[in-house]
Amino acid sequence: MRRKKVVIVTILTGLGGLIVGLTVLGAMVFNGNAATKASNVSQSLGSSNKLPPAKPETMNTDKTSPQTLPSSSPSQSPATKPEKPEENTSSQSSAAADHLDGPAADVIWSLPAAAKAVFITIDDGWYPNDSVLAIMHAQHVPISAFLIENAAKEHPDFWRSFVAAGGDIENHTVSHPDLTKDSSADVLNQIKNAEGYLTSFSTPTLFRPPYGDYNQTVCQAAYQAGIKHLIMWNATMSDSGLQTYNGKPLAPGSVILLHWNANLGFQLQKLLNIIAKQHLGVASLPYALNHPNKFPIIWPKEEAAD
Repeated sequence: MRRKKVVIVTILTGLGGLIVGLTVLGAMVFNGNAATKASNVSQSLGSSNKLPPAKPETMNTDKTSPQTLPSSSPSQSPATKPEKPEENTSSQSSAAADHLDGPAADVIWSLPAAAKAVFITIDDGWYPNDSVLAIMHAQHVPISAFLIENAAKEHPDFWRSFVAAGGDIENHTVSHPDLTKDSSADVLNQIKNAEGYLTSFSTPTLFRPPYGDYNQTVCQAAYQAGIKHLIMWNATMSDSGLQTYNGKPLAPGSVILLHWNANLGFQLQKLLNIIAKQHLGVASLPYALNHPNKFPIIWPKEEAAD
């Protein structure tokens, strides 16, 4: 009888241990699944919080919207480093080490559509092109050239002819650095020194930062240099054709970017054909900025905006 009791107690004890073991194992499995689910939820939230980059909008003067455009064919200086690829362009690069206080220049991607006109801008100046002057003389096309001082110095006679043909010369720094990596003093020097030389052709009133890169220091330094507007763009023209930031046709007020290169005459005429087919004209960028509610369409024919 005592032996039976011992056996029963032993069996019961074994069953109890098994139940406890199974309970512990179940808890571990449950906790593991819960942790996995929690991890998956956390990853899902992390990915859903990634916002797409902002794009330039029509009539946008926001100082913080990064520029996003399809790649184009940037020009290169002779014996030089090629410009940064367009896809690496960002208007919010690393901030400069110090900051200026006070007001800042506006950042312009496009202009209010006071008239059915667009604006043509051409950057750098390493490769001036006589065919562009021929088009300007024959068709009276207003063009804004954003020149690098070091490039402009190589062909001063050409730029005097450019101004005589109705173009305006604007500021694109002395040596085309990434200004967002420079001190405020260096940024100011790049703008002021370039202005000092470019004024020998015509007085610049606008500024375009190299690569389209800017930050608050750049905007404030530009304002301190007497510049009210940093000019960006929302369309590009190259050998591959016209590209707009949203893939749609040009809109009134669009600012179009080209570069001085060997094929610029061909690119410019092709662009003018596109503009005409879209029933738009070309106006002077600095004049339109100073008279936003009423400015003339100079090409293909002059007509005042309402």
